[in-house]
Amino acid sequence: MISQDFKNIFGDDGFRCKYGEKFLTKQFLEIFSLEIAEFYKDKYGEVSCLIGIDTRHSGKLIYKTISRILLSRGIKVIFLGITSSPEISYILKKNKFNFGIMITASHNPYYDNGIKLFNKNGYKLKKYIEKQIEVKIKKKLKIKFEVKKSTVSNRSKSMVSLKKIYFDFLNSLLEKENNNKQKIIIDCSNGASSKLITKLFKKYNNIKIINNRPDGYNINYKCGALHYELLQQKLIKYKFDYGIALDGDADRCILVDKKKGLIPSEKSLFILLNEIKRKNKGKICASIITNKALEKNIKQRDMTLTHTQVGDRNVIERSIKLRASIGFEPSGHFYYPLLNNSMDGNITL
Repeated sequence: MISQDFKNIFGDDGFRCKYGEKFLTKQFLEIFSLEIAEFYKDKYGEVSCLIGIDTRHSGKLIYKTISRILLSRGIKVIFLGITSSPEISYILKKNKFNFGIMITASHNPYYDNGIKLFNKNGYKLKKYIEKQIEVKIKKKLKIKFEVKKSTVSNRSKSMVSLKKIYFDFLNSLLEKENNNKQKIIIDCSNGASSKLITKLFKKYNNIKIINNRPDGYNINYKCGALHYELLQQKLIKYKFDYGIALDGDADRCILVDKKKGLIPSEKSLFILLNEIKRKNKGKICASIITNKALEKNIKQRDMTLTHTQVGDRNVIERSIKLRASIGFEPSGHFYYPLLNNSMDGNITL
């Protein structure tokens, strides 16, 4: 019998757990990689994929296990190194790859890790596809299947030029929109966008970057989107006006006021609506746990609000169907349909 721990492998956003346990043992990762390889080989024949990691020490170890199996099955692997979830989504959207794997546990502590799967267009995999893969994984787990060692037929390689595509995209948005002279602190959570954000804002004297020196163990540790109260203290200490904080894989972004603390995402939404020039019309999609007062405020702006189940994939899929101007979750996840195919904290910055 399969352990109850494996009853549901894929949740709303891939899977994650403590490294070395449950879904992140060598056996599970090998079987997972084998089934991913077979699924895409059956679908496309010749297959190429992107793999990125956040700043956790276990990221490269997981990557080595996954890539070894994929490569041995004839799949071309492009390793992006330290990469945010929205970055891998954008690169998939702009290039011809068959799928992408992001190795991250998002806002979880360093000792956790996980997997997010993206399709060739940079969207999260459909639930029914994950379920097909899950069924096959469970069958092999049930019989204690062991992956046979095989010769690696090609070698993975890093593609720095691909990462430049996303940087140039963000830089173009920044140069077009940024005329803000207020003093802002950006907290990178010692996560996947630490280097990217540091490079992006280095020429702005009114912006201070903190928690941008990951060491493999300090991701999300007393910093980032889950610790806004510490960011507020720094705003007061350094006499800055506002703070912006990402989480470990940069798909989440929250705003902090020096005096009031956390700015609710519902209020941040209206700031973003002004920035993307949709003040007077448009559809908005949000998860069902948003503040009830939001619907009233939306109507006053001659907009419509539609709710969906919790989970960024649910918000994105519904936003696409509705042709919404923006989608969001109160946790700080924002989706910009015209800009990227995943929640993107870097764009929110």
